[in-house]
Amino acid sequence: MTLDGVHPKDEQIVIEAIRHMDDVKPDHSSPGGRSHVVVVAGNGLRRRLVLRTDTADPQNQWVFYEGFRLTANNPIGHAHFVIPPA
Repeated sequence: MTLDGVHPKDEQIVIEAIRHMDDVKPDHSSPGGRSHVVVVAGNGLRRRLVLRTDTADPQNQWVFYEGFRLTANNPIGHAHFVIPPA
């Protein structure tokens, strides 16, 4: 797994948060800064996700999947964690 092209020290935090992300619920905040995550499965399948930190809650990451136009522009869920330093 890479986060903005770097292997973070605590990559399990990111993987577990994405694995257990919540459905998107309406709120009054919006997505802010952008980070790119590439997850590689054991079979070599790669998925590129975009995380955007919530403007009202830095522990809430809006998760987007750029594989399709609909999911590139609309979040597929919310993951709760602070993006770890590289």
